[in-house]
Amino acid sequence: MQHEEYGPIYQFTLFGVKHIRVNSEKVCQDLLARRGAYYSNRAPTPNIPGAKTDAEYLPLLDNNGKYSSNHLRVWLTDYAAALTRHRKFAHQCLSETYNYDMFGFTHLEITRMMVSLMKDNRNYPDLAEEFTHRVSARLAWEDPKLSRGLNRSSAGLLAAISPAGKLPNRFPVVQKLPNLINPWYWQEKARHDAQREFWVGAMQSVKAKMNAGIPGHSWSRTFFKDKERLKFPDGVPDEKEGAFAIGMLAITASLPMSSPIQTYYLAMCHYPHWQKRLQDEIDEVCGPDRLPTWADAPKLPVLRAIGKELIRWRPPVPTGVPHEAERDDEYDGYFIPKGALIHATEWARRSDESLYPNPEEFNPDRYLNPKYPTYKEPLTKYPNVINHHVFGYGRRNCLGMEIVDYQLVTIMGSLAWAFNVTKKKNKVGIGTHPAFPHLVLMLT
Repeated sequence: MQHEEYGPIYQFTLFGVKHIRVNSEKVCQDLLARRGAYYSNRAPTPNIPGAKTDAEYLPLLDNNGKYSSNHLRVWLTDYAAALTRHRKFAHQCLSETYNYDMFGFTHLEITRMMVSLMKDNRNYPDLAEEFTHRVSARLAWEDPKLSRGLNRSSAGLLAAISPAGKLPNRFPVVQKLPNLINPWYWQEKARHDAQREFWVGAMQSVKAKMNAGIPGHSWSRTFFKDKERLKFPDGVPDEKEGAFAIGMLAITASLPMSSPIQTYYLAMCHYPHWQKRLQDEIDEVCGPDRLPTWADAPKLPVLRAIGKELIRWRPPVPTGVPHEAERDDEYDGYFIPKGALIHATEWARRSDESLYPNPEEFNPDRYLNPKYPTYKEPLTKYPNVINHHVFGYGRRNCLGMEIVDYQLVTIMGSLAWAFNVTKKKNKVGIGTHPAFPHLVLMLT
């Protein structure tokens, strides 16, 4: 692997842009956390010209976060106004959701997913994605039927921002074409306009419920109730900015969970002894009559260890999300120029032998056995995923760590309580090809 050949930090240039790979947890902490004020910008997304400046996509906002001149007006506020405003709003929404036990939406959708799995388990990846989008649609707009629109929004935005997606992200020079003859400009405009129409309409539907006196819980209601305290600007742009803040929160709440659910199936197929150990723990705590809940978490260290190992073993974003250096800097004799893109390579850190011996093995015992460097007490609290390096660093870390921790416990616990996950066998009882392990979910 490159991190083994080039070490904890190295630089390369691609199409004139300097990229710096950071493969050490210590270097990531030193640069992106302790010097976070210098490394809180985001990488350019040429396919979305206003990604770093327009107050729309929180994960893509630059640290200055000010409105660009293509808005109806220029919003002149303090430094980092939009970024600070959106992060504060997201923190409040997620805290309320966590404190109110996800408003009961997670358990409702878990039950629905398990019933669907019993009917037909062949489409388990689609059911995992459907589950996460339905929960997020309920949290954002109180309507699970909007999950399909959310799915389309997620897929469209990911394609728009991916370095391997739209051509302008690979060759920014094509964006210099006049808009009249620039097909990528019109493609992105159509995607953006459709997304805005969907998000604004979804938020306005909640406002109509509020005006009619219909009770409910959602991030849209939080916005309408607290937008003045959160210092969202007044006027028409306010409604659009709020809609994008809620829509992005829905996307970022959906994406991190589908991957661990599918990784859970994979791990239980290849490491059945951990499935047995997990089921024994859940049977002892919950018995045969009820699903595990968040209140059971202190008594379920094996479940929490499996959840933490899932995101280490197969991280959802193995290359990490790059930061951009806001100024020239020097670290341990290395010069880091302003504008360089800093990649905290998650795959290198999950493969660190000193922290994770035999890293290719799925081994939740790393967090349960004192002989491992990652062990931590008390086991009523640890292990958990809070501040795990997969969530990033400094001012750009993921705000939804508590939600992921909650959902890992409730989802994996429910699946283990209800099902055995095994590889499908053919007619003579031999396992299928390891590259194509079809899953059989059998009631325990």
